[in-house]
Order: sequence, then structure tokens, then C-alpha cells
Amino acid sequence: LVAPFVSVGISTFMGLLKANVPIHISASYFLGGLVGRALCWMAAMVQFALFLCDQLARPVLPRLDILQTIFILAVTGVPAFCGLQLGDKAYRNSLLTAFIWAAVSILFLWLTNGGFRMCCRKRFQK
Repeated sequence: LVAPFVSVGISTFMGLLKANVPIHISASYFLGGLVGRALCWMAAMVQFALFLCDQLARPVLPRLDILQTIFILAVTGVPAFCGLQLGDKAYRNSLLTAFIWAAVSILFLWLTNGGFRMCCRKRFQK
């Protein structure tokens, strides 16, 4: 599901390198556009959507299960779109904002892949 975003990101990054744009622009795109936005943010959103699908697997009212689907699409679609827009603004603004966006996206991806449970488990085992 994330492969099209990553392949377009890699293609754009390679185009920037071939066009000999300044290194800070290429690095900013690599961090904010490719790593932060295309790879980590979209993968985290897919993980979040799968988590919601697991939690809401059984329809509450069988005839209204379409509402659960719309709810999942809204809850994951809005943050995914906002994240794509933030990632776009981050890499266009500066290398620092691209780095911050990549770090936040990596953290969010780690949290959606079990990092939150790992932190809580260690904390509450004592």
C-alpha cells in the first residue's frame, strides 16, 4: 500500500540529484518528502487503519456497518491527508523542518508498530 508513494518519492529524489539542485534541497526532500511523508507517515496511517479495522471488526448494528467503514475512512483519511500536507510544507520550508517532520513521522510509525505497548509494558511491570 505504501509502495507507490515510496517509488514516486525515490523517482523524484533521483531526478533532483540528476538535475544537480543544491544539496540542501535534495536533503530536505529526502528527509521530509521521502522518509517522513512517503515512507513513515503513510506506513503509520496504514497501521492505524488496520488497528481500527481490528477494533471495529464486528458490526454494532448489522445494517449500519457502512457507518463503521465511513468512520474508519474519516478517522484515518483526515490525518493521512493532513500529514501529507504537513510533510509537503516541511520539506519546502527548510532542512530543519524536514528533519523535524521525519523524526515525528518515524516516532509515529514506531508507536503504531508496537512501540507504545512496549513502553507501557516496561513501565507497568515494576
